[in-house]
Amino acid sequence: QRLFSILLGELFRLPHRVDSSGIVALEAFGIGIETRHAMPETAPNRHATFSAPVWRKPDIFRQNSASDQSSRAAMAGKSLQQELGKKTPFESPEKEAMLNIVRTSDQFQNRLGKLFRSFGLTGSQHNVLRILRGEGRPMQCMEIRRRMIQVVPAMTGLLNRLENDGFVTRTRCEQDGRVIYVDLTAKARNVLQKIDGPLTDLYRECLGHLSRAELEQLSSLLEKARLSLRA
Repeated sequence: QRLFSILLGELFRLPHRVDSSGIVALEAFGIGIETRHAMPETAPNRHATFSAPVWRKPDIFRQNSASDQSSRAAMAGKSLQQELGKKTPFESPEKEAMLNIVRTSDQFQNRLGKLFRSFGLTGSQHNVLRILRGEGRPMQCMEIRRRMIQVVPAMTGLLNRLENDGFVTRTRCEQDGRVIYVDLTAKARNVLQKIDGPLTDLYRECLGHLSRAELEQLSSLLEKARLSLRA
């Protein structure tokens, strides 16, 4: 208390005012210090004994805090438990995290699938075409399979449909008849170019509310989560 009294005496050298409720306001900073006794208005170097002081935030700080809490609550949205109407908490954090990933993936896949269907493609077909365009050369079927985002059990059937729709061509290797190369057609390149803009917009619509740091952290955590599957 004595140390506080000395400090308060020094603060009284700054522009201030004292109200009837015992609030000392340092006008230069908008800070309020409340005591249980009225503060002396004269003799700033006089050290009185006060009961335990109480720090009082200025009103503007209290308002900002309430606003920040409201904003954070709105950003957080509903928990997965609330979304699913689950009456009891999840049995483990691993289960909750896994179901969050599955539910988020399902909702994003629905949006992506709708976009691809409007161009006559499925998500897997679009993935094949993007791989071929990115590589810039004909590729073997097994190469494409290894680089797919989602596992496709019937790769031959997928390529058959793409070829029938005029998106790819297949050529058998002259040196080894067992090897078949897949290449893009002009039709496929044209469709991919039309998809690029709307697809970028959809990425931003789904994840644009996250900051760059949050997106990098999200990618890092998902990559780390997949480490358990590489053993």
